Amino acid sequence: MLRIVENDLLLFKYLFEENFLERETIKKYIWENRGISYIDNRLAQLINANYLKKEFHPARKNAKLLAATKKAKLVLDMKKEVFRGGYQKDNTILSDLELNNYKVADGIDVRTILHDLELIKVRLKLEKLGVDFWKSRTLLNRDREDFSLVPDGKFEYNGTRYFLEFDFNNSYRRYKKAVTVYKNNLVENVIFIFKRPRITKGFKKLFTTRDDKYFFGLYSDFKENYIELETIMGDLKEKLIIGNKN
Repeated sequence: MLRIVENDLLLFKYLFEENFLERETIKKYIWENRGISYIDNRLAQLINANYLKKEFHPARKNAKLLAATKKAKLVLDMKKEVFRGGYQKDNTILSDLELNNYKVADGIDVRTILHDLELIKVRLKLEKLGVDFWKSRTLLNRDREDFSLVPDGKFEYNGTRYFLEFDFNNSYRRYKKAVTVYKNNLVENVIFIFKRPRITKGFKKLFTTRDDKYFFGLYSDFKENYIELETIMGDLKEKLIIGNKN
């Protein structure tokens, strides 16, 4: 019988929160303290023991995604005390599990999979920079409140809660609507991150001098140890720095 260890539980947690992960993402961010051979062997063991399943990537030929199974959910239910009080990974606190919203993925949404897989990388990069208590879009969508928009993520940094919107397809119309929804509901501390530069110029026109709680930046500007985000306040360009710039 395969013995499940903390690294396995951490992987299951991410898989249930995000539904699917690519092997390279697992290797780069989740088990970065392990060698490639170990990770490949461990993933194979977990697949053979029916804790993980392989799914075909709907948009990339020959690429496969990994998802968790009912067996993994059962083990996570039994071992949830590992995460109680905030399991520590690197300098990031992983919050207690909300297991009622953890579901076994039953399919891949072809319309959003490319966006979703890129968003996972944004999440893991931000966690590496020190954000805490991330709540994924998957869980936010299952725990919807009376709000017409589901953010791409929610997290805390230095005691402040932030909502995240991540652009993948230059969807200016969608983000114009998103800004309107956030403003009408008086939601503060919203971060917009863009995959491609050309949307930012038009996007900035949506803001006024009073919008000092809306931050934006390019994914390509993520540095190794920090990301610097802009906001507009009067004639001054304020900055929000996540991570350690020094």
